Amino acid sequence: MQRLNIFLFSSAYTLQAWQESSPLLSRLVLSTLFLIPFFLLLFAYIRRAKKVRRQGKLSLKKSIRPGRIIFLTILLLLGVFTLSGTVNLVDLLSFWFTFQGI
Repeated sequence: MQRLNIFLFSSAYTLQAWQESSPLLSRLVLSTLFLIPFFLLLFAYIRRAKKVRRQGKLSLKKSIRPGRIIFLTILLLLGVFTLSGTVNLVDLLSFWFTFQGI
């Protein structure tokens, strides 16, 4: 347990130092972690919906899955907000790593 705490504190410090040395790069890297899966999943989802519609198995309305669309929207919003600087994930992760609880 003590090694885990040491690892988390050192990771939090490293993240903070990285953000302070290059804030734009940290925003770009973290937003990319959300935007790449978004575009890959969106492409696969659209391709599957077109295939199903072309085969005539389901209508377009039935092939739309709300859970997938919500997940894609969350990925997109996190990526865009991180890129714009609205959400600072480095600070959030650093706070989470150093949180000791009650």
